[in-house]
Amino acid sequence: DAERRPLSAVTAAQTASASRLRVQWTAALSEALAQEVDTSRQNGYPFRGYDAVARVRLSLGVADLPGLDSDATSLTSMERLVAAAKDGTCGSYCSAATALILLRESPADRDALKLLTDLANQLRATGRTAYLAHDGSAHAQGMSVQALVARGSLLCADRSPIPLLLLQKLANYIAQGGAQWGPGVVGGGGGGGSAGVARIFALAEYDVHVGSDTPDVNFTASSGPVRLLHGRFTPASREALASSTSWQALDSPPAPLVFWARGSGQINVAAGLRFVPTDPPPGPVYRGLLVEMAIRLVVSGNPSGPPLRSCHLGSVVAVTIQVTSPDDIGSSVRVEGWLPAGLEPLDPNVGEGGGGSDGCDDPGPWPPVYAGRRRTSLWRGGWWFCPLWERQTMVDKVTWHSAHGMRAGTVTLSFEAVAVTSGVFVRPPAQALIEMQPEVMGFSAGGLFEVSRTTLTAEQMALPVTPPPIDCPGDGCSGNGVCDVVSGACVCSGDFVGDDCAEASAPLALDILSATGEGVQRVVLQGLSKNDEDWVAAVSSDERVVASASFVVVSGNSGAELTWALAEGASAGSSTVVTVVVVEGSRVTSRQFRLSVWAVDGELVGAAGNLSLFTPGAQMHLRDVNVEQLRLRLEALSGVSISTQQVVAADTDGDGSLDGDELAALEARVASFGGAHDSGGGSGGGMSTGVVAAIAVGAIVGIGAIGVLLWRARCAGSTARCPSDPDGSDGDAGKGGKAPMRDDQALQSL
Repeated sequence: DAERRPLSAVTAAQTASASRLRVQWTAALSEALAQEVDTSRQNGYPFRGYDAVARVRLSLGVADLPGLDSDATSLTSMERLVAAAKDGTCGSYCSAATALILLRESPADRDALKLLTDLANQLRATGRTAYLAHDGSAHAQGMSVQALVARGSLLCADRSPIPLLLLQKLANYIAQGGAQWGPGVVGGGGGGGSAGVARIFALAEYDVHVGSDTPDVNFTASSGPVRLLHGRFTPASREALASSTSWQALDSPPAPLVFWARGSGQINVAAGLRFVPTDPPPGPVYRGLLVEMAIRLVVSGNPSGPPLRSCHLGSVVAVTIQVTSPDDIGSSVRVEGWLPAGLEPLDPNVGEGGGGSDGCDDPGPWPPVYAGRRRTSLWRGGWWFCPLWERQTMVDKVTWHSAHGMRAGTVTLSFEAVAVTSGVFVRPPAQALIEMQPEVMGFSAGGLFEVSRTTLTAEQMALPVTPPPIDCPGDGCSGNGVCDVVSGACVCSGDFVGDDCAEASAPLALDILSATGEGVQRVVLQGLSKNDEDWVAAVSSDERVVASASFVVVSGNSGAELTWALAEGASAGSSTVVTVVVVEGSRVTSRQFRLSVWAVDGELVGAAGNLSLFTPGAQMHLRDVNVEQLRLRLEALSGVSISTQQVVAADTDGDGSLDGDELAALEARVASFGGAHDSGGGSGGGMSTGVVAAIAVGAIVGIGAIGVLLWRARCAGSTARCPSDPDGSDGDAGKGGKAPMRDDQALQSL
């Protein structure tokens, strides 16, 4: 205000006002529920107002509501609400709200988790978004339900039935607003009113959960030496970044894309490629949308006959485009109908304009308020909502745009064109795409089209019948590939194989071992197939210690070797995390190690060491591991006797596998063995000749074999002090032995 009162005074005033409002609203809501109960009594039917009860308790909590008689208190109790949600008496909103209310009281509530799981089973993913569908339908639930389920999933954290990746997609759907469909709703209904408030709460809580309310992230995308995108996200700088790079600016052949992020918060990255194919696709290209196009003659004002591959000069033809989506699309969709160069579209705004379809099959009667409009109506059949397809006519194509997306199903669009130039022309494919997610798209079949000055027979003009699209196995290739609807075969992504892309392919093998020699600045890369890798490179997390451009992969006696040179700004005690990436076809693997800088005989050396024993999040199935071999190698590493029972005993929960916590405990135990029983002395300061790769264990972990490494570095004698560990902590000092230096930071793979 004009006096600019202190924030504390404003806050106190607002708090007092909110308290008064809560008392007033509590009384009003209790009275409304009492009237609901009285109405059901007077009419002699069971009380069914549990959606209202859920809305009230979402605001007021689980305690009994004031001012109700005993019967009304029982009917509107939390116990009755939970029972109604579980037996299906109330709808999806009631179930989602009930789950959220329960999770606020206890994040492990079983009833809440069951309700959330039932709703999550209806999740449908489309590109970068996902939404909850009505049971047995492809159509989206209301935006309030989407928001409540997202909030509930955040509350139950690791018990959530929705994995974080899908939860991110759900948050994207909520953020874009998702069109709402149904009587009396004019699209985009997810943006305002109570649904808009629900979206705000859900997105705010999601941002806090992933750390994006206070982001601090540096991001870089590159291909080889070419930086494609770079920026930093902070609370004061959250705007999206975008860039475009010419293909000619990249290496030939281009190096794979590498994304590097450092800091806290969540960022989403999308990369695309704009290109012109040398030949039109012979069949439909399906990437989430199925597009079909047909050109037919116009006879007596209506399309007639079979699809054409040629026509006579001066003919009027109708171009019909069908777009089919298996999912509701809640954001803008664009459809482009390109024409052969010999045809020119007729503009409906010029002269008689020609006919066409706007995508609504049954217009129904116009209500008076819409009388005289030429644009596509939002009113169909007295109540039905039809997306507003705005048409734009150009010389070579006609485009349609629906700001409110489209429902799951098929939409038909058409326009008329006239054959103005004779010759044989390319028939470009029609295209449809989601504008916010252009990777969700589709092309119709392309080919050739002839405009003839001479007489053609019906057989010469007719396009051979195109076979219908064929479904692929695995309900859309199991989500691990794309479906070729012409052949019905899956094209699997690099990590999966099989007719339905359900089987994980063998991962690329990559182990990092030590190289011999004192102060050596290299490691050995084991498991690489000679000449089979398309790309091998390394990235440094701190360019001030080692520049990524200084890494070189060379052939060595024991296999490929990775060498490096320290940057000018490197200093003793500094370190960087090195990520080694190998690409072979569409398969990618990576490993990481910490590179630390030490002073050896007055010179700085960047040495690999202090790797974590096991990949974070890994799980080692003991039934697949040679336990005796593992025991012997652990024994050789630690220098003490280790029994098979001790290895097996690491499985503390007795489930036959070692999870991340158990593996970490085993790693700590082995490291402590090494420190307690290591003998012999070193001379001088810093590192001795014994920077040793002590163990390399092959273990079946999840989908394949990984190399497990533990490095030990030796300090000087009884009065020397170990150099600082890479994580910033000091090693043991003055204890008369060689203390193993460890890095407890969890290194995540790309």
